[in-house]
This record gives sequence, structure tokens and C-alpha cells, in this order.
Amino acid sequence: MERFYDLLTACIDDCVSKIKIRPRKYPIWFTTDLICPLKQKNVADKHYKASQSQESYAVFLEQRKELKQAKKRAYNEYLCDMQDQIIINGKRFWSFVNSRRKNRSLPTSLTYNGSSAVSGTASSPGLSDQERYPLFLRLYPSDTILVPGWEALLRYFRWKKVAIIYEDVEMFSLLMKELVLLFEDHGGYEVLTVEHVQSGFEPTNQIQSLKNHNARIIIILAYPQMTRQITCQAYRMGLYGRKYVWMLPGWLSSNWYLGPDGENGVTCSEEQMKSALEGYLGIKVLSYTKDFNKVNFHGVVSHEINMFTTLFVTITRSEDVKSRQPRGYQILFSRMNIPSCKM
Repeated sequence: MERFYDLLTACIDDCVSKIKIRPRKYPIWFTTDLICPLKQKNVADKHYKASQSQESYAVFLEQRKELKQAKKRAYNEYLCDMQDQIIINGKRFWSFVNSRRKNRSLPTSLTYNGSSAVSGTASSPGLSDQERYPLFLRLYPSDTILVPGWEALLRYFRWKKVAIIYEDVEMFSLLMKELVLLFEDHGGYEVLTVEHVQSGFEPTNQIQSLKNHNARIIIILAYPQMTRQITCQAYRMGLYGRKYVWMLPGWLSSNWYLGPDGENGVTCSEEQMKSALEGYLGIKVLSYTKDFNKVNFHGVVSHEINMFTTLFVTITRSEDVKSRQPRGYQILFSRMNIPSCKM
């Protein structure tokens, strides 16, 4: 099999033309109509610096003013057009978001209306770094706690070969590394391939790679939108059915594959998504508490579950209460019992 893939790769290298992708010189919202005025403004600037005359400076100021106005119009038009098409062209939105980001790491602090803000249900492994977040108190476990669960499932079903595809953000890249390390430490497992997909981009090449490696047990580490894209592309390329097992984070909301308001942002229908996902395995933290009327936290008892639900939704601004109640209850009253804790 390895010999076959070597020959296939050699054929692709010999027969498929290659292009060099150059880094973007202008912002993503720049239009061709702005390039010429920009160059003229730069020429006027150089001319003024060389001559130091008031006349050339006036020309420079006028061209700079016109360019600023044109750039402002182009930027606003781009934003309006992008917002109008965000449902049918989510890739364009995420490309814009990525172009605005200076790095892919989590921010070291978060503020809301001038006050420090925290998340009681944040599960990113990156927040465990005490050097970067020395004042962060973890009230909910990192997603790395799920890693032994994936390994236990593989061991139980005696699956030895696994592939991983993840969204290229810090949260999932760190989780991927933990998975690979665990598989290596336990031995007996073979990670066929690890594929990463940038937010806002189609995972076509990555799914093709999974297919080329004959991956059957595949772990997805991604947010809902990217998971929908991966699932749809897997359906298009035939990576579903009895021979395939997809393993996903279990914290995805119910009917996550439909997307908000039924708009999943992909070209697959609901039935196609269900066909691709049939039998998938989701792993999440076990919620022990079922009857909240029996909860007693240092004398604080929830007699009215609706009272807690309202309070939790108000504080977290999250409507996904059903899946968050067990950990939310503990987090909420833990905060109340921490001295000088501001909520």
C-alpha cells in the first residue's frame, strides 16, 4: 500500500501543474480601483519629500484625502455585502475574520463594558497555561479530560488505526497534540494522518487525504460550523456508512448539524447529513446530577429549577441550559462562595 501511495504522489508531482501562492499584498477588502490611487499617493509623497515644496505637499494632501474616502467607501461596501451573504457564503466572513487576527492564540484577558469577564464553562486546554493566565481559576475541566475517553473507546472496540482532522485554532491543536501523545504513550495505536483545516476554508483536500490513507476511525476536533463542512464533504466523497466511525466532541448541541435557524451553511441536505453522521460517537463530561432538587451546596438548595435556569441564563447569556445545568449549578455557587469574587 505504501508503494502505491508513493507512485500516486510521484504521478501527481509530475502531471499536476503547480502555482506559487503569493502572500496577500493588500487587505482582503481592497478593490482594484484603490490600487492606482494608492500608487499615485505614494508617488506624490516621494515627490514632496524630494522637493519639499508647498505645491507638491498640497497635491499629496489632496490625493491622500481622496484615497482615504475611497478606502472608507470600499471597506463599508465590503462589510455590507459580506453581511448580506453571510448565510450562503460563510467562508468569506471567516476569511475576513482571520485577516484581522494578529495571532491564533487565546487573549490573555477579556473585558465586557469595562469590567473583567470570565467564562465558567471555558474548556480550552490553552487556559491551563499558568504562565499566560496566572489569575485564571478553572471551574470547569479542560477538554483534555476527554482524551482518555477516546483512547478507552478505541481499546474497547480493539481499533488500532485512527486519523484526526481538526480546526486550526489553539483549542483544537492543543487537544490534537494530547491525543497523539496518549496514543504514542500507550503503544499499539497507529495514527494514519493528522489533518488541519483553517477556519473559513473548505476541507476538500483534507478529506481526500483521509480517503487516501484508508482512514476508517476518524476523530473530528472542530467547532460546529467546521464540523458541518467536514461532515458534508465526507458525504460527498463517500466516507460514511458501516465501514466508517466518526468520533466528535460530545458538547455539540442537539441538532448541531442543522446549524442556526436550520441554515447549516453547507450544500448537503438534512438527510444527507444524517446519513453521514449515522452511528457517530460523541464524548463529553458525564453529568452526574439529574434531580436538582436534591442538590445541597453548603446549605444552598435549589427548590425551584426554573429559578436556577433563569439565573444561569441571565449570568451566562446561554440558552443551552439543558446540557450546562449540572456544571453551571456548581460553577454558579462556587463563585458565590469565593470571597471578593465579582460576577
